[in-house]
Amino acid sequence: MGYQEMRREEALKAFAPQTKQPDYDQFWEETIAEARKSPRNIKLSPYFYPGEHVVVKDLSFDGFDGQRVKGWYIVPAYGKRPFPCVVFFHGGNGWRGNPHAYMSMVAAGFAVVTIDPRGQTGDTMDNRDYSSGYKGFFITRGLMDPHEHYLRGLYMDCMLAVDVAASFSEVDESRIIVRGASQGGACTMAAAAFSGKAGLAIPDVPSYCNFPRRIENRQATLENVADYLARYPERTDQVMKTLSYFDVINLADRVTCPVYASVGLKDNMAPAEYFIQAYHYIKGPKDIAVYPFNDHGNVSVPHEPRALACMGHWAHGTRPLFAQLPRDWPAFDR
Repeated sequence: MGYQEMRREEALKAFAPQTKQPDYDQFWEETIAEARKSPRNIKLSPYFYPGEHVVVKDLSFDGFDGQRVKGWYIVPAYGKRPFPCVVFFHGGNGWRGNPHAYMSMVAAGFAVVTIDPRGQTGDTMDNRDYSSGYKGFFITRGLMDPHEHYLRGLYMDCMLAVDVAASFSEVDESRIIVRGASQGGACTMAAAAFSGKAGLAIPDVPSYCNFPRRIENRQATLENVADYLARYPERTDQVMKTLSYFDVINLADRVTCPVYASVGLKDNMAPAEYFIQAYHYIKGPKDIAVYPFNDHGNVSVPHEPRALACMGHWAHGTRPLFAQLPRDWPAFDR
């Protein structure tokens, strides 16, 4: 066993119990029904992009609670239709950015749908009314009530983005991949857990796992929750209860599609051990790439070609899902 595989085996020993509330499943079934009860009112507008090999359209649709969600819809101009499609989610304070960011996936033969996280730095606003938390820090919005909390709207926007992708005539609804990093990795897991339409999930360095430990350690955006509880310590139990509905550890057992994940053992923002705790609960076929020397921001450098290879294997059935490519990559679980 080589060094990387040894470190992977050691990392996979991380475990934490789920913290689901008694009404957890009811909460999400009601939330999903509420999210899907109204039409999406999809709008596509032409967007100029240089080059003849791709078609880019500005996308908007009605997300959770009627919030207008903005994003891109990008389709290869050539190739066999319908295309497999990647629905891509962004990290904290991220946005859809420029279309060129997705061209590696388009070049590999995938259509792409991507959306701004509501109320962060993109064009998607956040129209929900919050009675608790700090309005300026998205992760604290609605901390005293899971029905109000920010992540309820964000996770449902992501689920609905998968519904939107499945509705496009250029997309093969049986070959939809959900993908994202950090916050986007958590959204990937949520979309896989709740949509029922995701065929493969690629969560990279996922966030929003084991909220209590991340709050205590003041890691990334969870520092804002720690500040809130420092001011209102009497609210701690309710805040932890609220966040338990959105913890990836608790939703992971609803993920039944194949999952290919990545973590970096030097990640101090979304530590690998916390997602690994969630990883154990995934019920579908799964594999995880563990990078001993990578942190939160640079796992994508070695992992991108592996993720694209896995996506291609799944979408086209050309090789076993977790097949090695090239030979010197660490062995995958079979």
